[in-house]
Amino acid sequence: MQVALLVIIAAISFAGPEGRWQWELWFQLPGIAYGAALGLQFAPLIGVVMEAVPTEIAGLTGGLFSTMQQASVAIGIATLGGLLTTVASDSGFDTAFGVVLLVNVLGALAFGAAALVLGRVQRRRTAQADVR
Repeated sequence: MQVALLVIIAAISFAGPEGRWQWELWFQLPGIAYGAALGLQFAPLIGVVMEAVPTEIAGLTGGLFSTMQQASVAIGIATLGGLLTTVASDSGFDTAFGVVLLVNVLGALAFGAAALVLGRVQRRRTAQADVR
């Protein structure tokens, strides 16, 4: 869902209507849906991570997870903001925003692949523990 919405918003940025207010009007619905998709992604992620650690270190894990999330957001904003500024100086804001969204698509695909791998690893561990 996240990747599809990022592609839609990127398409609006590359080929959408000219003018600030028209672009913002077209951006509203997929932007709201994208925010909802992010909310649906991060809440279960915390539960999956916390479920995978022993209860003795759950407090430490929660703090580390929260810190890493915040640090990742800050680094991502700085990096993608730099990319946006660089591309916008040559190609304009709409194109630069579309390029940044395509980079986000790659990140979302990587996140999804990592989640699938981690899910398989966890299921394998659970199956091995049940056999013992």
